[in-house]
Amino acid sequence: MNTAAETLSGRAADAFDRARRQDPGFDTRPCDVQRAITRRRLVRDVTDVFGVPCAAVTVTDDPDREHGGWRWYRVTITDHGTEYRFTSFGGTVDDLRALAPCPECAGEVPRAEVTDLASLGRLLDARTSGHPVPVPLGFGSDVGHQPHCPNSEGT
Repeated sequence: MNTAAETLSGRAADAFDRARRQDPGFDTRPCDVQRAITRRRLVRDVTDVFGVPCAAVTVTDDPDREHGGWRWYRVTITDHGTEYRFTSFGGTVDDLRALAPCPECAGEVPRAEVTDLASLGRLLDARTSGHPVPVPLGFGSDVGHQPHCPNSEGT
């Protein structure tokens, strides 16, 4: 950890930088108290389930996914320089989906349901072993697919 991140202002600056990178609209979106409560709860749940410190978790609105005007949540865990990115419709650990490149189009899409360490381990193992992981509901209709992707239900 760098020296600046050891102070409250340093941790706040790091969190603000991560939030801006994760959600380009972060600066312009008005505060929604209920969504802020859900984001804080999701941070606490992610730290509990995945065993990472609170400062390693960033939760913002998902800038790419929305349903009926309701933005999904984007969760990023930063661990030893590696970012693990997830999306969640309901703002709970129970519906976290790992974001990863589509094998056909390389667009960032939900590749697996990851609700605990074992399911994250299964996904990480699949990346090295090639063992298939079941894709989550909605994989084919996700906005992350590139046009004309064979995995997209829109082609």
